[in-house]
Amino acid sequence: MYNKLLEIAKGITDSYRERYWAAADAVNKGTPPPPAAPNYAEANREGIMADIRTLPARKAIEAAAKMGGFGSITVGGETIEYDFRGISDLDQQVTNLEAYRQSADTMAQTAWTSRRSTVLTLLTKR
Repeated sequence: MYNKLLEIAKGITDSYRERYWAAADAVNKGTPPPPAAPNYAEANREGIMADIRTLPARKAIEAAAKMGGFGSITVGGETIEYDFRGISDLDQQVTNLEAYRQSADTMAQTAWTSRRSTVLTLLTKR
């Protein structure tokens, strides 16, 4: 009996080692083959071509972002709306310059007070 069970167990384990194995009444017998390896070179070429095809649209949107433009552009059959009015790079620069202008007198006065204090301290130590 023991030898019979060993033979059955050996048959089961041998069937696991085979590449394709399945139950006798299975519809799709065997293990499917692994998927094909990805073609990284082709994927890279596709990425570069997509970058080239979308470059004019990206440049138009980039220019609008800098100057505060608005509009729409079609890329690959999809229309993309954009509006940079009030939030452009130019608008942010104007805001920053106004803040610098408003704080310039205070900053100059602070620098003058600090230097004056340092000079007076140095003169009194002599």
